[in-house]
Amino acid sequence: MKFLRKKNSELSLEVTPLIDIVFLLLIFFVLNSQFEKLTTMELSLPKVNSNQLNELADENLIIEINSAEELILNGERLNEFSYTSLNNFIIDNYPDSKKAVISADLDTRYQYLITVMDVLNNNNFNSVEISAIELK
Repeated sequence: MKFLRKKNSELSLEVTPLIDIVFLLLIFFVLNSQFEKLTTMELSLPKVNSNQLNELADENLIIEINSAEELILNGERLNEFSYTSLNNFIIDNYPDSKKAVISADLDTRYQYLITVMDVLNNNNFNSVEISAIELK
């Protein structure tokens, strides 16, 4: 007598439904994601010539930051550009000034400009103007 043997069936995982689910999830996340649109603002900086800066120097503190990232206050070059050195220099030499004009080169890093504005704010300057150095 001949007996029938049972075949050992291997377990198999169907890939087609998994691919369908992955594509459905992908479509869901793409349709529900929100892309943030970056907005920009154009600034038109005023143009100042050297004669106007000389007239402003009589009544204001003129702060210049050049392309070599040196700080010049009313023609006097500051040896070290740091928060404390700038703060001490303003307290020692310009204690009564309350108006300032910052003139920065276009390649100046923002950190220098922020440091200068922070020092002016802490020394109670009530008027701060910003101008850009005109390239020739």
